[in-house]
Amino acid sequence: MMETVGIRELKNRLGYYLRAIRQGRAFVVTDRGKPVARLVPVVPSGEETWPPDLEGRMWELAAEGILAWTGEPARIPEPAGVNRGQVLVSTLVVEISKLRRNNDPQNTHSGL
Repeated sequence: MMETVGIRELKNRLGYYLRAIRQGRAFVVTDRGKPVARLVPVVPSGEETWPPDLEGRMWELAAEGILAWTGEPARIPEPAGVNRGQVLVSTLVVEISKLRRNNDPQNTHSGL
């Protein structure tokens, strides 16, 4: 969960929080317990970032405590495969399941 800091605490100890942010920490600023802002390290130009709408949603989830996230870009792996056909992958999975069921001599399923 992202750390939170109240407005008064932030004002009184701004130097401390700026040093912490430079070290990669991120904070949600609260006003009477309600999130009002995020303080995060600046991403150097040329580095990957999230699309703005997705990043905004990630910050909301972090502020709600649903996920822990510091604002770093994700390392999303390349897909294992790409469906270039006209048939949906889900349709292929159903067809393969039916074929396996029909070819299984110990099949006790009744048409499912």
